[in-house]
Amino acid sequence: MSEFDNVIAALTTQHVSELTGLSVSQLAKWDQEGFFKPEHAEENRRLPYSRIYSFRDVVGLRTISILRKEYKIGLPKLKAVARKLEHEASTLRPWSELQLSVLKKDVVFLDKKSGQQVGATDGQIALIPLESVIDDMRRRVEFLKKRPIEGHGKIERHKHVMQNRKVFSGTRIPVDVVASHLKAGHSLGKILQEFPMLVKADIDAARSELNDKAA
Repeated sequence: MSEFDNVIAALTTQHVSELTGLSVSQLAKWDQEGFFKPEHAEENRRLPYSRIYSFRDVVGLRTISILRKEYKIGLPKLKAVARKLEHEASTLRPWSELQLSVLKKDVVFLDKKSGQQVGATDGQIALIPLESVIDDMRRRVEFLKKRPIEGHGKIERHKHVMQNRKVFSGTRIPVDVVASHLKAGHSLGKILQEFPMLVKADIDAARSELNDKAA
């Protein structure tokens, strides 16, 4: 079982900013530039709530944040590394699934096929502890999932939250997004996996909203 299997999440840009220490504007810019695109996103990024990040995304972005802030590796270098990972790695989310190291302000990774450090030369290698990043992000996501129980199953609207769209109480998750999953026939378990901050009562409330519209 992968360490990602039990932490499936659909997280907003605001959540990702809180979890990784990266700004919302930075995340949007990286998406626009193609440096780091959310795993779940609308084709039209102008739509509200159009950037949805997975748990793998969060781990990858936190890794990038560590490389920038702790190891002082500049964005041009990281973009070059991203291009290299894209061509040489067999994974779709290399920043979160490859064991990365830092050598003289260069990023190298362990090639799973050869067992060799790709791009490494002689010298001391500083290992990026991917397992620690995953554990840290898992704890932070679990914290985000905690909501006051009195808000479970309640739908509300606030002028400055998600452009006045209906959201589940205590979250920024639009009701219509979950309703679209229900219309697509997704199971309760699948939806709760995708939206870890929600509970069964929220899904029931979204179903009621969907039924009211259909009536």
